[in-house]
Amino acid sequence: HDIEALESALARAKRFGGPVIVHCLTEKGRGYQPAVQDEADRFHAVGVIHPDTGLPVSASGADWTSVFGEEMVRLGKEREDIVAITAAMLQPVGLQKFADAFPERVYDVGIAEQHGAVSAAGLASGGVHPVFAVYATFLNRAFDQVLMDVALHRCGVTFVLDRAGVTGTDGASHNGMWDMSILQVVPGLRIAAPRDADQLRAQLR
Repeated sequence: HDIEALESALARAKRFGGPVIVHCLTEKGRGYQPAVQDEADRFHAVGVIHPDTGLPVSASGADWTSVFGEEMVRLGKEREDIVAITAAMLQPVGLQKFADAFPERVYDVGIAEQHGAVSAAGLASGGVHPVFAVYATFLNRAFDQVLMDVALHRCGVTFVLDRAGVTGTDGASHNGMWDMSILQVVPGLRIAAPRDADQLRAQLR
C-alpha cells in the first residue's frame, strides 16, 4: 500500500543482477473503512453496495451458498465425522456458520487448493469425511490431487464447487466454466448438478 516503497523495491530488484523475489504484503479492504471493519472477508466478494455504508443496495433471497452453509450445519450436528476444508474462502463459500458451530472441525489451508485436496484425502484415510468447499474455477489447480490422491485411493471426499458457471460480478477469472468437463474423466467420482435447493440438500446427504 506504499507506492514509493514498492517502486524503490522494484528498482533495487531490477539492479540486483540475478533472480530476486519482491514480497508485497497487502491487506484486503485497506483504504475503505467499511471494508476494513468487515471481519468476514473485508468485502473480498461483494455485489453492488452503497459507497458510504458498504451495505448491499438491494436485499436478495437465499442463494446456493447460503443453502449449502445451512445444510452443512445440520449435517455437522448429525454426523461428528464431517469436517470442512476451505482455501482461504471460509465466508464466501458458505462455511462460516459451520466454523462457528464446529471450530475444531474446520481446516483453512490458505490459498492452496492443491493442499486442500490432498489434505482431504489424508483426512478421509484417517476415518473422517471431509467436505472441501472451493470456487469451481480454482479446483482446476488441484486436478492432479483430485485424480491421484483422492480418486486413485478411493477416498471418501465431497467437493462442493461454488460459483460454477458464469459468475457475473466476480469477473472472468472466477467463471467456473470447466469443472464438469475436467471432473468427468476422474474415475469413481460421482458428479451432481442440483437443479434447486431441495436437490442440493439431498445430494449433500
